[in-house]
Amino acid sequence: MPPGTGGKGAGGAGGKGAGSKGAGSKGAGKGSAKALKVSRAAPAGRWEQARQIWRWIWRSAAVGGALGALVVALGFYRYALERVDSRFAGGVHQSPGRIYGGPVEVWEGLRLSAEELAADLTSAGYAQVASPSKPGDFSVTPLQIRVVRRPADYPGYAIKGGEVRVDFRQEGGAKEGAGDVRVAAVTGGRALLPPPVLGSLRGEANEERSPVPLERIPLIVQQAVMAMEDARFYQHPGVDPIGLARAMAQNLRAGRMVQGGSSLTQQLAKNLFLTPERSWRRKLEEVFLA
Repeated sequence: MPPGTGGKGAGGAGGKGAGSKGAGSKGAGKGSAKALKVSRAAPAGRWEQARQIWRWIWRSAAVGGALGALVVALGFYRYALERVDSRFAGGVHQSPGRIYGGPVEVWEGLRLSAEELAADLTSAGYAQVASPSKPGDFSVTPLQIRVVRRPADYPGYAIKGGEVRVDFRQEGGAKEGAGDVRVAAVTGGRALLPPPVLGSLRGEANEERSPVPLERIPLIVQQAVMAMEDARFYQHPGVDPIGLARAMAQNLRAGRMVQGGSSLTQQLAKNLFLTPERSWRRKLEEVFLA
């Protein structure tokens, strides 16, 4: 064997073996790095799953809470609707029983003054105005009354509609006094006017109301009421969210109920169904009733 062969071979083999050992160390290093990455990735994946679960729980709770609130709101609304329907079906207010006198019949020559006839018309529920134009209106001057009759049926007789004019004259001079005022002329020669109310029978509420249609209330009065109580009356469906938010802000600043923020419809609901108590519960009822 040549002298350098064994050394070369040994050296080569030794070198090769050493290279194999180095390769093994390198492979072991790669395996450790992969294991470290896996061990670090596993906790991160579990945290992400946990976050997704909590996110799902919160979303489910929010959806469930919203649906629950909707069901409760619908229940409150149904209850309020039944109360309103029941109240309006039976009449909003109690109507008192009335005791009427006989019809007021006017003819030429009747001893009657304008003041006396005006008092009878007022008692019958007619309204004194400057210029009568609607049924139920009448005007008065010292020697004349103009009245627009409302057609109505009473036991045994009926009042026709239309305008009636009654003129008066002073007889015998001023020395005989106002008692000598007589009817000088009347439309048609004779007219039947509504009977005066002699008395009324009130119910438990002990109240007597005279409903007035909106068209008979002067526009300036309507505008004044809305300006003071509910400026956005025609812009909301009965509850004014802007007014409620403003009132809530005032109450939170004061720490107590100092402002209601109620619309005219809410005030009507309170007067018909609720009490003047100031509380959040009553306000909630008021909103649903309105």
